[in-house]
Amino acid sequence: MDLIDYEILCEEHGHEQYAEMPAQLMEKYAGQVPAELLAIWAQYGLTSHGQGEVWFTNPEDYTEIVQAFFGPERPFLVFARTSFGHLKAILRGPLYTILPQIALAKRGNDLSVFPTLVSSGLISPWSAAHAEHQQALRALGPITSEQMYGYVPMLALGGEGTLEETQVVRVHEYLRLVAQVATQAVREGWDPLGTRPTSEP
Repeated sequence: MDLIDYEILCEEHGHEQYAEMPAQLMEKYAGQVPAELLAIWAQYGLTSHGQGEVWFTNPEDYTEIVQAFFGPERPFLVFARTSFGHLKAILRGPLYTILPQIALAKRGNDLSVFPTLVSSGLISPWSAAHAEHQQALRALGPITSEQMYGYVPMLALGGEGTLEETQVVRVHEYLRLVAQVATQAVREGWDPLGTRPTSEP
């Protein structure tokens, strides 16, 4: 399997392995995730890039979290997450970005663009997300695989998402709490997959 796009990510933003991906889980997800992702897991394990800006993840670690947001009928497979807890996921084919703070999953392209996503979409040096990560990194220091930068208070509780409100938090505990609060705060009738339903005449 040609992993040139992953190698570009590593060359431009560095890489560090923090865990192995269990072989039985790679077998479980064969046919559900791109072959390139299976090859990354097999050859490199679970890695971080860009001084912790992006982390490749074990989907099993996020099953309960995405169910807390979207229920069991939307079985997102989370394959990466950012330092601020944005989740990169697959749902029955298409790619999604899950924005936990507003309990929203934004649909992207289909799986054919996965290699390009890896090389140039996971970390964009000109993006607001990259700038936010760099600011938090300078102010709060690096994070581990069990940590993320989180807003305290979270947006659903009136937070403004500023650097002054950003803290290093435990990723799974924080996202579970965000799921509990944010899903209660979203407006009635809001579709968590990113569109509003058409109102009846």
